[in-house]
Amino acid sequence: METIIIDDKTVSVNGVEYLRKEEPKPVFKVGQWVIAINENRSDCIFKISKIYSTYVNGSDIKQNEDNYSKWTFNSIRLATHSEIEQHLIKVAKEKGFKEGVKYSTICFYEHGSIHKGRGKYEYHESDDYMDMGTDTFRATIYKQGKWAEIIPEKKKLPKTKAEFNTFLGLWANRHTKTTDEFLDNYED
Repeated sequence: METIIIDDKTVSVNGVEYLRKEEPKPVFKVGQWVIAINENRSDCIFKISKIYSTYVNGSDIKQNEDNYSKWTFNSIRLATHSEIEQHLIKVAKEKGFKEGVKYSTICFYEHGSIHKGRGKYEYHESDDYMDMGTDTFRATIYKQGKWAEIIPEKKKLPKTKAEFNTFLGLWANRHTKTTDEFLDNYED
């Protein structure tokens, strides 16, 4: 018996051509979290931003851009809730969302209100958001690819000559237009 593979859809057995049975393709959707199953990139978890006939592109939530190119369907799998949550917690910590940090929330009903980081992180897969807080109060730090804005801590005004020299150097090299804008970075 002679078997010849003609192309990816056709095979010939003893001169008779047969259509090859196609493997079912995994069904992915834009916005789903996936993770690489390549042992060299097991840390690569991302949201699908575009789907093509044989591959997907993904959004890196660290930079809010499409920078993962051409992941074939057989090189990724759906990420679990736990994998997504652990990834978002890691990114949140890298971005500076920690105990005591002030941030402007991105939740639609409290958008822009100021909160102080405390408690634990919790990811809500159904609406793709993560909040931070305690059992009695939580505030959103991530929602559908966007991160809350961390509010920089105000610096203390100088009290010693050495601190004053540093302060004057910073003021002389400021990147703000006015003295008032520079001083807004300091406590009253």
